Amino acid sequence: MKIIITTLLVCISCLAIAQKSKKTVEVNIEIEHVKSDQGYWMLAIYNENTEFLSMKPYNAKRQKVGEHNNIVSLNLPKGKYAIAVFQDLNDNKNLERNKQGIPTEPYSFSGENVFPLMGKPTFEKCMVKVSKKSKDFKIPLQTH
Repeated sequence: MKIIITTLLVCISCLAIAQKSKKTVEVNIEIEHVKSDQGYWMLAIYNENTEFLSMKPYNAKRQKVGEHNNIVSLNLPKGKYAIAVFQDLNDNKNLERNKQGIPTEPYSFSGENVFPLMGKPTFEKCMVKVSKKSKDFKIPLQTH
């Protein structure tokens, strides 16, 4: 009987630890310097285990521009992330670029001191840490 009770307590403890490690944090991303209320926000969230700026982000979200005062909310586990966002003005779900490959739709990245861009942005330059019960980030849009 003692073995059964001990085994049951160990299993319950393991479940509690597993649930605790999967807790998420509400993250609010405020997009600043919005010049148009057209289109959708396209956000791609990358973690340390995903290839930054690939077509397979850790998480992604699409939201109508202007909705919720241009604040996009989502839940993420604690960790390190890099966020890429663009304003899809023509609702084709792609970032439009000119012949030189420069975006023609407003875009930006998380992280401090990312702009002016010198080459391709990296995960390290765009990284933000989610570690508190609630975390807010401001991302100013860039246009060319």
